[in-house]
Amino acid sequence: PQLLAAAAIAGVAPLFGFTAIALGLVGYVTALFKLSAVLTVVWGWALLGEGGVRSRLPGAAAMVLGAALIAT
Repeated sequence: PQLLAAAAIAGVAPLFGFTAIALGLVGYVTALFKLSAVLTVVWGWALLGEGGVRSRLPGAAAMVLGAALIAT
């Protein structure tokens, strides 16, 4: 069941992403794509109990800063 859910999410996500690029402002959509990498780190820590989050936070902060610069 979990593998099927993960496959469904992975299959639908690109469809939603490309639809967002077609319908929205590219700068905002690109910023949201960058934030998804940060959310992946946070969800891995919160939901899966992954360690080593402190070593990943500087990279995540750089992505957030870049996304904010793209959006403004």
